[in-house]
Amino acid sequence: MTIRPGSTVSPVQTVTYRWPAAVVTDTPELLRWTGFGGALLLTAGAWAVSARTGGAVALGVAIAGAGLVVLTWALLGRTRPDPGWLRRTLAWWCAPLLVAPPLFSADVFSYLAQGEVAANGLDPNVVSPAAGASAEAVARVGVYWRETPSPYGPLFTTVERAIIEVTGGDPVLGIGLYRLVAALGLLLVVWAVPRLAAMTGVQERTALWLGVMNPLVLWHFIGGVHNDALMLGLMLSGTVVALHALPELKWWQYTAGVVLIGLGAQVKLPALVALAVVGTALARRLGGGWVRFVTAGFAMVAAAGVVSVVTSLAGGSGFGWVQALGTPARDEPWPGSARRPCGVASCRPHSRPSTVTTRCERSFERCCANSPG
Repeated sequence: MTIRPGSTVSPVQTVTYRWPAAVVTDTPELLRWTGFGGALLLTAGAWAVSARTGGAVALGVAIAGAGLVVLTWALLGRTRPDPGWLRRTLAWWCAPLLVAPPLFSADVFSYLAQGEVAANGLDPNVVSPAAGASAEAVARVGVYWRETPSPYGPLFTTVERAIIEVTGGDPVLGIGLYRLVAALGLLLVVWAVPRLAAMTGVQERTALWLGVMNPLVLWHFIGGVHNDALMLGLMLSGTVVALHALPELKWWQYTAGVVLIGLGAQVKLPALVALAVVGTALARRLGGGWVRFVTAGFAMVAAAGVVSVVTSLAGGSGFGWVQALGTPARDEPWPGSARRPCGVASCRPHSRPSTVTTRCERSFERCCANSPG
């Protein structure tokens, strides 16, 4: 545009916005210890809230600690530490959470009750905690899950039973052992994620920061004591082992990777999606084409079936988990039941029918007593 003399039109100015330059500190020690302090505050506040001391102050301390961890993690993403430094920092941040009470979830108490059902010689995939566990164990389980059988696979059922047998049902020791299982799963994730990132050209430190040190990962795996840690650890490590075997077609290594993925699915079924990844990669390595893709798909399904059978038989848990695969979707949450004149109790037959009948009758009576209809 041409601006004539005396014109009132001002020249257009171009403003360029730039992102703040990344911090180049090689070892941001202040961020490491700030995050550690946040984890300490979260743990201390959680214990105070759990002990019903401190009230709002304790809750505020826990929230402040959680916020401090999030803020520190976000700032850490703008630094350039080496991967080894990040792994050591992760260990420091996890240390306080290892001795915290279960955070943001009570699922671990369901695990303990399901393990008690298995230790009593019953199938937790068929028998709910309310029907097969002690009153003390059931009281710690969330109300919605007391009448719900376990939706987990035979490998995790074996872990649940083993922990009960080792601890004698002590909830503190049991939570500690479940935390160790979660830590083992996280270690496998720490090993696998950078290697998967390297296959796609992503920097190792970026993958560790975003995929492993993420506060959601720490709180869900270690703080919340979820079995997703073990499932993902087995699934990701199996994927790495299988994909690394493809360039030279090391069949034993590839098979080991598939088995690890299959074991992850014996904790929770969603791990099976990784078989689609390694199966597709194998078909492409062999030349591609529909025939090879279909053949690889059938091979993955067969491998998953073999691992399931062996795990079920070796652990002695049987095959009740097959009929429990739809448990989370089949057992409707309370809003659905509240819309009916009276909810339907989740009652399934097993070796103690009189107990089931009594519990179901009591559940039915409580429901009808509270029903507006």
